[in-house]
Amino acid sequence: ELVGRPDAVASQAVPSNACFAPGRAESITIALLDWQNQPATARPVTLRVSHAPGSAGLSTIGAVEDLGNGVFRVALSVPAGTVGAGLDRFRIVADDGLRPVV
Repeated sequence: ELVGRPDAVASQAVPSNACFAPGRAESITIALLDWQNQPATARPVTLRVSHAPGSAGLSTIGAVEDLGNGVFRVALSVPAGTVGAGLDRFRIVADDGLRPVV
C-alpha cells in the first residue's frame, strides 16, 4: 500500500532562499507527500540530508526538525568568511522503515 507513504516524485523541498550568503542562517523545508499528493503520515519517517555527488559542499547541514504532518525543516548555513561561489546539491532520504525514498 502506497497511501500515506513518502513518494520521491510528489514530495517537495523548498529552500528559504535561492542563494545562501556566508554567515546567514537558511533552511530547506521538506514536505513528504504520498503518490496522491497527501501528507505522508502513515508511518514514522527518518529523514537524512547530505551533500549529493557534484555538490560544492560549501554549506553546513544542521539538524532535521520534524514540524509534524509529514513536514520537516533542515537548517543550513555557509560559514562566515567562506570565499567563492558554488552550487550545493543535497541528497534527501526519507525512510519509513519499509523502503527508503531518495
